[in-house]
Amino acid sequence: MSRSGAGSLAAMAAGSGQRVMLRGPAVTDYLVGSLLFCARHPDDLAELAPRALGWYRHLCAHDIRLPLGVVLDLGYMLLSGDDFRFRDYFADRRLSRAEQVLREQYEQRVLLRRLQESAFARLSSLLRGQREQDEALALVLEILLRPIAARLSQRYEFDLGAVGDLDVQPRRLADRLALFESTVERPGVVLGQVEEVVRAAGLLDLDQRLADEDFYEIEHIRVFPRASLREVARGIKRAERVLGSLPRIDARGLRERALARTNLSSVGTYPVGGIAEISTRGPIENLVPSELLYLERGRELDLFSLRYAENELLRWLRDGAVLHLMRRTMVFYLDESDALLGPVTVGDAERGLRGVKLLRCVLGLVLSLVSDLVRVFAHDDVRFELRLVQPEGAAAALGAERREVAEVLRLLLADREAAGMATVTVDQGSLADLIAARRADTSRAVTIVGLAPREQLVGLDGLRLNHGQRLVMQPIRVGNEPATDGAIDFTLDPIASLRAARARLLGRMFA
Repeated sequence: MSRSGAGSLAAMAAGSGQRVMLRGPAVTDYLVGSLLFCARHPDDLAELAPRALGWYRHLCAHDIRLPLGVVLDLGYMLLSGDDFRFRDYFADRRLSRAEQVLREQYEQRVLLRRLQESAFARLSSLLRGQREQDEALALVLEILLRPIAARLSQRYEFDLGAVGDLDVQPRRLADRLALFESTVERPGVVLGQVEEVVRAAGLLDLDQRLADEDFYEIEHIRVFPRASLREVARGIKRAERVLGSLPRIDARGLRERALARTNLSSVGTYPVGGIAEISTRGPIENLVPSELLYLERGRELDLFSLRYAENELLRWLRDGAVLHLMRRTMVFYLDESDALLGPVTVGDAERGLRGVKLLRCVLGLVLSLVSDLVRVFAHDDVRFELRLVQPEGAAAALGAERREVAEVLRLLLADREAAGMATVTVDQGSLADLIAARRADTSRAVTIVGLAPREQLVGLDGLRLNHGQRLVMQPIRVGNEPATDGAIDFTLDPIASLRAARARLLGRMFA
């Protein structure tokens, strides 16, 4: 489009929420002209704009198009914090009073307020420590600016593919803005966009917009090389977040129940403390076992009683004389039926699970259980196996998605897997056949948890398990199945159903 031949654009732009396609010089005029309203000092813009354009390309790929000046200011504020260099206060004296007020509100509500939010310090620390800093920052800007971009009454479409380096000359910003507004025949339209950003600035609240899964993704953005992997991980971590953590008192009680119900063959008994923790004082229950050597039958002098009377028997200083170390393996078989690859259709899309695929929600439940069990067996030898089961007849078209799920799980559990505490495997066949084929492990207590649609759990009730194994089943309601007690149901309140399943599974594991 030429700068002079756009007479029809005024009519196209009329009405709230209408979009106008920009082409040619109008695109760069819009981008460069919007820098006129930057809070950043004009002398810095030529140096900072190329990097900000990289963030802007990411936003445009996700259909987020705002004035480039807003993206530049917010991005560098998140990176620089208190070191952000604002434009000269006295430069505003030539502006109208209304524009001065708007600029002050923009600086206060859009930029400075971010410094006062509790999440800012955590976010700033993550960004500064990132090797892929621009990629991480672009993701943060996407999360923050998406709802604001959707609210603009005047939005533009354009392709940045042909846009190279921007010619940013601080003294010509007003001229470039005037050229753009003349092209679209909308005087003051960019300032109007900035005003709408200010009115919607409450949506930029870091504490409200950034959840735990967002911080996890930002921190591990290097680990997830593809956006599709990050999307899978985001859904899993969101489900894990809404389930919360197990209270410490519950973890202690569950361990005591586990110890009381565990086979002696899978419990090791070890002395507590060392030479520095031995004393001749303390309860007799803390007696060092070697002191029993003084109990010899047939001798005239009872050395054990003598040492007891003279207070010479050695005792451990700690309250417990021995440490019981349980050896357990927790196995999760998760069915990957096609029906579980559809999304949750109820609840809140922003903070709930709406839009997250059922399989990822169930995996969030599994990771939540893994975290719970790590707390329960914090001082024991516990290992986890996550086995993804592709049932017979699964749709081949969904194979790539299933491979990504397995890849993400391995990334999420990479630290535990490296320490030999967790494995992720992919199996094919029926749950009954796979569980029946497990080898016995006499040295460890094994708990097997099967999570699958009810039809995939058929045949597990009468399954004969090896010694030391116990089986816990958790059905998942899919499709038009009738609602049943005890099944995970995503049709009404997914979060409540997952929380109930978590409590139910923990209870059955230690029953």
